[in-house]
Amino acid sequence: MIKLLLPVAILFMLYSCCNTECDTTENNDTDSTQVVEETNVVEFADFNKNVEQLVGEIITMEGVVTHVCRHSGDKMYMMDENSEFSVKLVVSDQITSFDTLYEGKKILVEGIVTELVIDSAYIANWEQEILAEEESEAREEAVHSDGTHETDGECDHHSNEINLIESYKKQIENNEGEPLKFYSLSATEIEEVE
Repeated sequence: MIKLLLPVAILFMLYSCCNTECDTTENNDTDSTQVVEETNVVEFADFNKNVEQLVGEIITMEGVVTHVCRHSGDKMYMMDENSEFSVKLVVSDQITSFDTLYEGKKILVEGIVTELVIDSAYIANWEQEILAEEESEAREEAVHSDGTHETDGECDHHSNEINLIESYKKQIENNEGEPLKFYSLSATEIEEVE
């Protein structure tokens, strides 16, 4: 009798394991459906109106890519045919660079709305970083005292950054000391729309 019960018990255990695995798979499907349901579809024209409330949210929106950064591929801009503003898209862990082939194409993009706040503390830190880079480059140039060292436009880069910092300082001053806020969409998924 025990010999008969042992195979039945083993079959019962195997059947139970199979059902548990199947239930787990079904739950995983349900979870992924919930993630999709949590994505907020935002009309392009409404992005600027509600952007402060959208920070940190996962949204989906549609637009036409107007520019892809050719230098780094880490940002691109999109617009809607009915709007006068563009939305900046930046890379994420899921998308590490943008292809210039997107330029001029209509896309559906999912991503997380991010906010960059530029205040006097941010600017002071930025200026310190530039100063540290310049000091490092000066030490490096001293090592290459034979005159063969090329800067590859690094001086221009720092000059551009300093000009941008001065511009931001003036904007903050004109805004009665209030920080500047810039919003972008950290893209996690992109799909070309026909």
